[in-house]
Amino acid sequence: MTELDIWQTFQMSMTASGTFFFGCAFLIWVGFRVSMNIRNSEESNLLMKIIGSLFCLCTVWFMAVNVSFTAWNINSIAGGLQYLASTEVVISDTAQDFIASANPGAPYSIAPNAIQGLFLACVLLMQQLQIWGPKK
Repeated sequence: MTELDIWQTFQMSMTASGTFFFGCAFLIWVGFRVSMNIRNSEESNLLMKIIGSLFCLCTVWFMAVNVSFTAWNINSIAGGLQYLASTEVVISDTAQDFIASANPGAPYSIAPNAIQGLFLACVLLMQQLQIWGPKK
Protein backbone atom coordinates (compact mmCIF):
# COMPACT_ATOMS: atom_id res chain seq x y z
CA MET A 1 0.00 0.00 0.00
CA THR A 2 1.28 3.45 -0.88
CA GLU A 3 0.77 6.79 0.83
CA LEU A 4 -1.66 7.75 -1.93
CA ASP A 5 -3.73 4.61 -1.23
CA ILE A 6 -3.92 5.53 2.45
CA TRP A 7 -4.99 9.09 1.63
CA GLN A 8 -7.66 7.83 -0.78
CA THR A 9 -8.99 5.45 1.86
CA PHE A 10 -9.10 8.34 4.30
CA GLN A 11 -11.01 10.55 1.87
CA MET A 12 -13.58 7.84 1.15
CA SER A 13 -14.14 7.31 4.85
CA MET A 14 -14.43 11.03 5.52
CA THR A 15 -17.00 11.30 2.73
CA ALA A 16 -19.09 8.61 4.41
CA SER A 17 -18.61 10.26 7.79
CA GLY A 18 -19.61 13.65 6.37
CA THR A 19 -22.76 12.18 4.85
CA PHE A 20 -23.65 10.60 8.18
CA PHE A 21 -22.94 13.95 9.88
CA PHE A 22 -25.43 15.74 7.62
CA GLY A 23 -28.01 13.08 8.42
CA CYS A 24 -27.37 13.56 12.15
CA ALA A 25 -27.55 17.35 11.79
CA PHE A 26 -30.92 16.96 10.07
CA LEU A 27 -32.15 14.69 12.88
CA ILE A 28 -30.97 17.21 15.47
CA TRP A 29 -32.98 19.87 13.65
CA VAL A 30 -35.98 17.52 13.69
CA GLY A 31 -35.38 17.05 17.43
CA PHE A 32 -35.55 20.81 17.94
CA ARG A 33 -38.80 20.92 15.96
CA VAL A 34 -40.23 18.03 17.99
CA SER A 35 -39.23 19.63 21.30
CA MET A 36 -40.67 23.00 20.28
CA ASN A 37 -43.91 21.42 19.08
CA ILE A 38 -44.26 19.48 22.33
CA ARG A 39 -43.66 22.67 24.29
CA ASN A 40 -46.16 24.74 22.30
CA SER A 41 -48.91 22.13 22.12
CA GLU A 42 -51.57 22.15 24.79
CA GLU A 43 -52.35 18.53 23.89
CA SER A 44 -48.87 17.19 24.75
CA ASN A 45 -49.11 14.43 27.30
CA LEU A 46 -46.50 12.53 29.29
CA LEU A 47 -46.13 9.82 26.64
CA MET A 48 -45.39 12.41 23.92
CA LYS A 49 -42.79 14.02 26.19
CA ILE A 50 -41.10 10.69 26.86
CA ILE A 51 -41.07 9.68 23.18
CA GLY A 52 -39.79 13.14 22.16
CA SER A 53 -37.06 12.92 24.79
CA LEU A 54 -36.01 9.48 23.58
CA PHE A 55 -35.86 10.72 19.98
CA CYS A 56 -33.64 13.64 21.02
CA LEU A 57 -31.40 11.33 23.06
CA CYS A 58 -31.02 9.01 20.08
CA THR A 59 -30.03 11.83 17.73
CA VAL A 60 -27.34 13.04 20.14
CA TRP A 61 -26.11 9.44 20.47
CA PHE A 62 -25.90 9.11 16.67
CA MET A 63 -23.87 12.33 16.51
CA ALA A 64 -21.57 11.10 19.30
CA VAL A 65 -20.98 7.88 17.36
CA ASN A 66 -20.20 9.88 14.23
CA VAL A 67 -17.65 12.17 15.87
CA SER A 68 -16.03 9.24 17.67
CA PHE A 69 -15.82 7.26 14.44
CA THR A 70 -14.24 10.26 12.71
CA ALA A 71 -11.61 10.58 15.46
CA TRP A 72 -10.93 6.84 15.33
CA ASN A 73 -10.59 7.01 11.54
CA ILE A 74 -8.11 9.89 11.76
CA ASN A 75 -6.03 8.01 14.34
CA SER A 76 -6.16 4.82 12.26
CA ILE A 77 -5.00 6.59 9.13
CA ALA A 78 -2.20 8.23 11.12
CA GLY A 79 -1.25 4.76 12.35
CA GLY A 80 -1.19 3.47 8.78
CA LEU A 81 1.02 6.35 7.68
CA GLN A 82 3.27 5.78 10.68
CA TYR A 83 3.60 2.09 9.79
CA LEU A 84 4.36 3.01 6.18
CA ALA A 85 7.14 5.33 7.35
CA SER A 86 8.58 2.55 9.54
CA THR A 87 9.03 0.35 6.46
CA GLU A 88 11.65 2.70 5.03
CA VAL A 89 9.14 4.29 2.65
CA VAL A 90 9.59 8.04 2.44
CA ILE A 91 6.34 9.79 3.32
CA SER A 92 5.42 13.39 2.57
CA ASP A 93 5.72 16.30 4.98
CA THR A 94 1.93 16.46 5.02
CA ALA A 95 1.76 12.85 6.18
CA GLN A 96 4.35 13.54 8.88
CA ASP A 97 2.32 16.54 10.09
CA PHE A 98 -0.84 14.42 10.04
CA ILE A 99 0.82 11.77 12.21
CA ALA A 100 2.06 14.44 14.63
CA SER A 101 -1.41 15.96 15.00
CA ALA A 102 -3.18 12.65 15.60
CA ASN A 103 -2.94 9.81 18.09
CA PRO A 104 -1.82 6.92 15.86
CA GLY A 105 -3.26 3.56 16.79
CA ALA A 106 -5.53 4.88 19.55
CA PRO A 107 -8.44 2.55 20.26
CA TYR A 108 -12.02 3.46 19.41
CA SER A 109 -13.74 5.44 22.14
CA ILE A 110 -17.26 6.85 22.20
CA ALA A 111 -16.11 9.61 24.56
CA PRO A 112 -16.01 12.92 22.66
CA ASN A 113 -13.33 15.52 23.21
CA ALA A 114 -14.20 18.54 25.37
CA ILE A 115 -15.57 20.78 22.59
CA GLN A 116 -17.58 18.00 20.97
CA GLY A 117 -18.95 16.97 24.37
CA LEU A 118 -19.91 20.56 25.14
CA PHE A 119 -21.71 20.85 21.81
CA LEU A 120 -23.62 17.59 22.30
CA ALA A 121 -24.52 18.52 25.88
CA CYS A 122 -25.81 21.93 24.72
CA VAL A 123 -27.95 20.34 22.01
CA LEU A 124 -29.39 17.81 24.43
CA LEU A 125 -30.04 20.38 27.18
CA MET A 126 -31.73 22.82 24.81
CA GLN A 127 -34.00 20.08 23.49
CA GLN A 128 -34.83 18.59 26.89
CA LEU A 129 -35.49 21.97 28.49
CA GLN A 130 -37.93 22.74 25.70
CA ILE A 131 -39.78 19.51 26.49
CA TRP A 132 -39.58 19.39 30.28
CA GLY A 133 -38.85 22.99 31.34
CA PRO A 134 -41.50 25.14 32.98
CA LYS A 135 -43.58 27.32 30.69
CA LYS A 136 -43.60 30.97 31.62
